[in-house]
Amino acid sequence: MLLVERSIYTDRHCFAKLCYESGKMTELEYNIYCNWNDWLSDHFKVKPDAYIYLRCEPDVNVERIKERSRDEESSIPKEYLEKLHEKHEEWMNTEKTRIPVLTIDANENFKDPKK
Repeated sequence: MLLVERSIYTDRHCFAKLCYESGKMTELEYNIYCNWNDWLSDHFKVKPDAYIYLRCEPDVNVERIKERSRDEESSIPKEYLEKLHEKHEEWMNTEKTRIPVLTIDANENFKDPKK
């Protein structure tokens, strides 16, 4: 069994799709990216058996980013996190019709010793 934090599918269905829809990728670039993604998936036989979706609301992400206080995260706009959240929601709702998706409420404060 192989467990990965992110996959080529997350990149394609969330990050790249958002880049395309926001105009940061042209249609040609997006199509090339999708074809490359398909080739990687087929060539290396990377097909997920299931997903574990750590679902977290954008407001909670904003607070965690502030708490971490990392310079490289300080300029991430809340609007971007909201759009990315929407893309993950759309994608996971589609995926769960094909393969199992275990959704975990990641809004919980797992630093709390009671959790």
